[in-house]
Amino acid sequence: MGKEDIHDYRRRLASVLEYLGKLESKDLNASRFAKYATTLPNITLHMGVEFKEAKREGIKSVMRWINESDFEPWTKYDYKGILKRFYKGSGLGR
Repeated sequence: MGKEDIHDYRRRLASVLEYLGKLESKDLNASRFAKYATTLPNITLHMGVEFKEAKREGIKSVMRWINESDFEPWTKYDYKGILKRFYKGSGLGR
C-alpha cells in the first residue's frame, strides 16, 4: 500500500507534468528544462491550487509573492516569464 498523498500533489502538479512532457519535444537545453521543472512546482505550491483551477486573483497573488520575495532580479524575471510561458504554452491562458 502506497503512502497517502495528503497534500494532493498528484492532482495539483498534473498540468505541470503534462506541460513538461510537451517541453521535452522542444529544443530546450537541459538547464532550461531543469529550471522549468523546479520553478513550476514551486509556483504551484505558493498558488495553493492546481494551475487549471487558478483564478485571476490567485495568479495575481503569486505575482505579488514573486515581486515581494527576496529573489534576485533575474530570478524574479525567470519566475514571471516561466509562469507566462506556461499559461500560453499549456493552453490554460485566459
